[in-house]
Amino acid sequence: MAFDVALHMGTLIAIIIFFWRDWVGIFKRENRILLWFILVGTIPGAIAGYFLNAYAETVLRAPVIIAATLIVFAIVLYLADQYGKRFDEIKHLSWAKAIFIGIAQAIAIIPGVSRSGITMSAGLLAGLKRTQAAKYSFMLAAPIMLGAGIFKADEIYNQGFIEGNWLIIIVGFISALVAGILAIRFLLGLLQRTGFGIFIWYRIILAIVILLLVFYKG
Repeated sequence: MAFDVALHMGTLIAIIIFFWRDWVGIFKRENRILLWFILVGTIPGAIAGYFLNAYAETVLRAPVIIAATLIVFAIVLYLADQYGKRFDEIKHLSWAKAIFIGIAQAIAIIPGVSRSGITMSAGLLAGLKRTQAAKYSFMLAAPIMLGAGIFKADEIYNQGFIEGNWLIIIVGFISALVAGILAIRFLLGLLQRTGFGIFIWYRIILAIVILLLVFYKG
């Protein structure tokens, strides 16, 4: 569990470092509304996680359900990318759009949905440019990651011990940090060049593989 916390924190720090100018900017008076958008957008996901996490981790973990959500939300991402207006910056978000994206994030508690995929889809439908939708998705993840990390760290503290070797934990943290920065840079560059096509096909192919394995074993 301590290793999980290290990975969470490494990814969180990667988001903070990569978008550090944006984080500094939202604390300025003229941009502070964006901070409130992120905080309010986190609430639906936090509520869903608190009340539905156990259900999602058991009942909804069926391979067929995961395959179905992979396909359904691949279609959602395709439609959002094709028909979203895609001309707005994050600074042009409204309360309604911020809440809409926050509700979309809550849906990601269902296995196979993908938190980043559904929030980027919602961002596109809200009119954000591709890279802006991705940026907002990453920034919206920060409070969720922080909360999850604190929750797991509290569990470790209450148990009175830390599982694993400290060296492994440190390596995991650094690896997650570096991988997170590289992944964000790669994604934003890819979206500028080609869009979401590769991710849509990835989800569809993965769903087909899961269904083939299920039916083969059945």
